[in-house]
Amino acid sequence: MCRRRGSATALKGSEVVAARAMNYLYIPIWEYVKWQLLNAIVATSICLLLVGTAPLLVPDSPGLKTFGYALAYTVAIWSWAFAITGFALRFLSQESRVRRYIADSS
Repeated sequence: MCRRRGSATALKGSEVVAARAMNYLYIPIWEYVKWQLLNAIVATSICLLLVGTAPLLVPDSPGLKTFGYALAYTVAIWSWAFAITGFALRFLSQESRVRRYIADSS
């Protein structure tokens, strides 16, 4: 599909047009973020239903409830991480003078 000339990659114009026509293979980031956010909210709700909101400072005995909580907690943590990262890529990827100033001053 491409050939190298020196250090740059050269593409034919028809190959670029063909690559742009394959938008059915492209998943918009917002579609991905919506599902990760839904996963995060559902898994977090399951964790809250299993344990509750009041902290219990005693160890729980191993069993199906503990396994379900550990599974839901793992899914929730990963889904929140992916959702927040995708949200940042979607909405904070534009150029911003304020963010540039903060990044340069830190």
